[in-house]
Amino acid sequence: MTAVRAVARCLLTVFLASIVIFALLRLVPGDPAQVALGVDATPDLVEATRHRFGLDRPLVLQYLEWIGGVLTGHFGTSFVTGQDMSAILRDRTAVTLWLVIPAVLIALLGATAVGTWAAMRRGVTGTVLDVAAQLLLAVPAFLLGVVLVMVISLALGWLPPSGWEVPVDSPGGFLRHLILPVLTLAAVQGAILTRYVRASLEDVLGRDYLRLARSKGLTRGQAVFRHGLRNAAVPVLTVAGVELASLLVGAVVIESVFDVPGLGSLLVTAVGERDMVTVQGIVMVLVAITVIVNLAVELVHGLVDPRVRA
Repeated sequence: MTAVRAVARCLLTVFLASIVIFALLRLVPGDPAQVALGVDATPDLVEATRHRFGLDRPLVLQYLEWIGGVLTGHFGTSFVTGQDMSAILRDRTAVTLWLVIPAVLIALLGATAVGTWAAMRRGVTGTVLDVAAQLLLAVPAFLLGVVLVMVISLALGWLPPSGWEVPVDSPGGFLRHLILPVLTLAAVQGAILTRYVRASLEDVLGRDYLRLARSKGLTRGQAVFRHGLRNAAVPVLTVAGVELASLLVGAVVIESVFDVPGLGSLLVTAVGERDMVTVQGIVMVLVAITVIVNLAVELVHGLVDPRVRA
């Protein structure tokens, strides 16, 4: 029942978010048809374009048509390009997820390893790692991306500075173009998660059940691995879910730095052209992904911590 309630809550969240997205975009000044046609368009042509795209109908009918299309995988036709945005959004979403998912996995694995090491070594090593994580947190993601391009691509020539290759056409080129943006996204998020892993694990290290595990003959590392990490994972998972949502937003900037054709670069272009259909489709996709991530984190909490299920 807990899972059913969580799913129902997420569906309600997506529904309410769709209303907010639709309403806010209609409050933006200007006529989308006029913007799409340009300032030299005649009033008759603007009115015909408004009628063709259904902009002269009541807002309730416009919303129902849009959300009905979204539920069936149809995100509408761009006012500016006249293209069906469904296939374009699917392709762009896949590109963004190719950046975000590996970045999250690398950040989680790296943060778990470094944070655990820092928590178990509270001396100079732990302090150095903590200071390094703090310094990395102070660096904006786009600046880190520029630095990586200057050092790894331009100075050393190891990886291409920008661009994108289709995985099917060129697997090697795809991986080479993927490394720098993924590392840029993973580095900052990994620094954030490292601090949470260390703080959470330091709290767990003083608990009685770890002392009991040690008294039964387990080494400190074995006790932490078998019992400590699972208990320390609950707050870290919550933060990781929030960080994944922020990664989707951060990918907007990183895609611009590395010239990656994902949702971020498409959103920047659509906002500049005031392409309302494309903007609301992208924002809706980002909201849906964020809600799904939060649902997954909530369900994983139940697996990790039996108290949540109770």
